[in-house]
Amino acid sequence: MIVANRTYLAGLHQPRHAHDSMAVTMLLAGTLRERVGRVEETAHPLSLVVKPVGVEHENHFGGQGVQTVQLLLDAPEAAELAQVEPALRAWRWIHTGAFARPFLALARAVQAGDAFAAELATADALAAIDAPPSSGGAPPLAVRLVKSRLDDDPKPPRIRDLARDAGMHPVYLARLFRRHVGTTMMHYLRQRRVRQVVSRLDSGTPLSNAAHEAGFADHAHMCRAFRAETGVTPSEYRVLLAG
Repeated sequence: MIVANRTYLAGLHQPRHAHDSMAVTMLLAGTLRERVGRVEETAHPLSLVVKPVGVEHENHFGGQGVQTVQLLLDAPEAAELAQVEPALRAWRWIHTGAFARPFLALARAVQAGDAFAAELATADALAAIDAPPSSGGAPPLAVRLVKSRLDDDPKPPRIRDLARDAGMHPVYLARLFRRHVGTTMMHYLRQRRVRQVVSRLDSGTPLSNAAHEAGFADHAHMCRAFRAETGVTPSEYRVLLAG
């Protein structure tokens, strides 16, 4: 699987073509028109397309260019995923849904160079496409085990290892987690990391050290995540603690 933030030139026209990989792509900026057969779709920022292997399509990119976050799966990966995710079996554009936040989390993880976060966000993003409503009741054992690993392990295992231990596909595990916990694994991990930074603020730990100890890629990545979760910067939070 390849995950990338990609940019396309303004006014670019791609004649009808097909790929030997499956693409799941969300627009971050710009517009494009895509035609498959007689059907044409116009996409805007936060629109998402599912494009299985071999789908012939034609693209016209808008006058300001297009920025995307894109997942590419080779044919065997796509076939395996389609077995557990019917929502990913056919070409379609989706313009509303719960996928925007995890795909934006994926784009940020890629930009930050955080491979572990990107892998978690990938499963979360795919699971968020047509995700079912949240479920009540006690979480199943697999979800409780994942939460425990994310809570207690300073360097949690990769999503595929967690899924293997649970005996299920990574995307199905991500969907199950979201259904029972009420948030994605990526968001849950970010909350945990931010809480770890908070716990170090009143001890005088340098912010760069706190970022590293909590598992963030760097100081800037930590500050962005911290502000997203709390609404203030770590320095502002430290001033608040100082009273």
